[in-house]
Amino acid sequence: MVQSKRVLAVLLFGLALLVGAVGGTVWQIVNDAASDCIAPAGAPAAGEVIALTQGRFRLGQGLCLGINVQAYFAEARAVAKVGTVRRLRTVQLFFDAQATPAVLTLDIDATGAAAPSRWAGWVWAPVALRPATNADSADGKAWRTLLTHDLPATTRAVHIGLADKPATGDAPLPRADAVTAGAATLEVYNLWLTLAGAAGLVLLAGGTVAACWDTGLLRDRVPTSAADKPPFSLGRVQMGFWLVLSIAGFLAIWLITGIRSGVITPGLLTLLGISGLTGLAARMIDVANPASALAQSANFLLDIISEGTGSARSVAVHRIQMLAWTAILGMIFVWTLISSFAIADFDSNLLLLAGISSGTYIGFKFPEKQD
Repeated sequence: MVQSKRVLAVLLFGLALLVGAVGGTVWQIVNDAASDCIAPAGAPAAGEVIALTQGRFRLGQGLCLGINVQAYFAEARAVAKVGTVRRLRTVQLFFDAQATPAVLTLDIDATGAAAPSRWAGWVWAPVALRPATNADSADGKAWRTLLTHDLPATTRAVHIGLADKPATGDAPLPRADAVTAGAATLEVYNLWLTLAGAAGLVLLAGGTVAACWDTGLLRDRVPTSAADKPPFSLGRVQMGFWLVLSIAGFLAIWLITGIRSGVITPGLLTLLGISGLTGLAARMIDVANPASALAQSANFLLDIISEGTGSARSVAVHRIQMLAWTAILGMIFVWTLISSFAIADFDSNLLLLAGISSGTYIGFKFPEKQD
């Protein structure tokens, strides 16, 4: 009973951390929206053309940008205006000369702030830094590239630039022709919220395993009594491994970049299918050829890398092969997630190798059960 209460406490605490991380991320985006975009105190530096009201910002937050329209559009304003039609120009936002999907439409003939203002002639406008919802869209790929420019890092120092939005036939990017005097800090992800979410997932996964430790969740069969400890099943452990990684990866990408469509790749679906079929086939073999009721667990690692029971137990190379390649693919999955905020799309040879390893494990499981 005491053990059950401890496991329940771990599960509830993990759920609270995960919910807190999700809620904190949403609160950040909503609370930090730059709805009031006005000139800050102080005055622009000599020759400055664009400026920011904040020194730190994040994806999903409105960026309040100031433009000295008289200086930035000096050449266009020199041409006499014909009629009363507004002359509009669409400009694109750049981070360190890298084009972003964010654009802003400005009036070339805008007068800017009144003369008494220390920012006379400046126009202040909010620029939406909305994360793309589809991983395969051009905007989604662009934002991910910008966020992972310096590999895994919580922040990135960027100089904000502006340039006319390129049209067909324009010179290749980068093309930023006006840049802020100082670097602003782009918050890639909030360290504490990310750690809270990761800890929540770990506690939920660990609590679930602990709650089912005495059941048949990860074992060859369902225990018949409290003292009965059947061996752990490699097929079921592999299924649980990919289940945890896929859920954690999806949540991480969604919360950091806002992308929720196109996240799951064909490679991951194939791996989930392979692990599912492996677990199902192993279960069918266990049902058709039930192990001895005396078969007991030695320990977790020895159970999943060895065959046989008791004194006849021996390490099996086909099990090590399946475990090793599962671990390698898992490391590739984690590194791709951290370095590019994307789910790894494993190539056909790696997927074929994973399938061969799983098939070999199933093939050798028949004589295992017969013995």
